[in-house]
Amino acid sequence: MQLVSPPEPRSLKDQMRALLAEQPATGREMLARGDWIAGPLWQIWGDRLLEAGMSPEQLRRVAARYENEMRLWLVGERTWEHAIGGFIGRVKRRVSPRTTSESEVNAMQHV
Repeated sequence: MQLVSPPEPRSLKDQMRALLAEQPATGREMLARGDWIAGPLWQIWGDRLLEAGMSPEQLRRVAARYENEMRLWLVGERTWEHAIGGFIGRVKRRVSPRTTSESEVNAMQHV
């Protein structure tokens, strides 16, 4: 499964950094839930992830477990490329391998 790295979401980064600075407890809670980043990524990758057997909730849980790396990106300790590359790797390791459909099996039998 191919997941393309989206451009860095700078406005989202700025919003989350501001929230962490102004309301640290709320910001940490949002980081821990993961939906702040999983939602926008689902908009980009959702169709592919559904085809691979991953639900929006599963993506959110991956994002929640990737909280520290995303926090490091938010505070400038990691680049977007580093953060999203690791996240994509985690997502790929957690999707179900694509199964061959019955129609594909039948088509292969006739070749």
